Amino acid sequence: MSRVEVARHVAADPASVALLLAELAAEDGTDHGLVVTSPRRAGIGFAARLEFVHAGGAVLVGEIVVAPSSGEGCDVRAGFGVPDDSPIQPVERGASAFLAALAAHAKSRAFAA
Repeated sequence: MSRVEVARHVAADPASVALLLAELAAEDGTDHGLVVTSPRRAGIGFAARLEFVHAGGAVLVGEIVVAPSSGEGCDVRAGFGVPDDSPIQPVERGASAFLAALAAHAKSRAFAA
């Protein structure tokens, strides 16, 4: 089993990002092939389950973790276990695109406030 981890800094506080994840969970899917569950408290941050529909219809289960960063904003990390006989590039691309869209949405919300 290979491990895929993608991380990104988001210019928003962890609670705001958790609220965005809750909105995505209510929509039941994203444009990036990922489905997220409602986030839950995890220590000083938040975590949620992620599902990625992989080639051939296999569903990979992972987790997204939102944690305060040492500076402003927060750090978001998505991780998946990928079977050794499956390509990891689609999972990396999907997770990266998801985190980029999440960061952009958080930034646009911050400017709107």
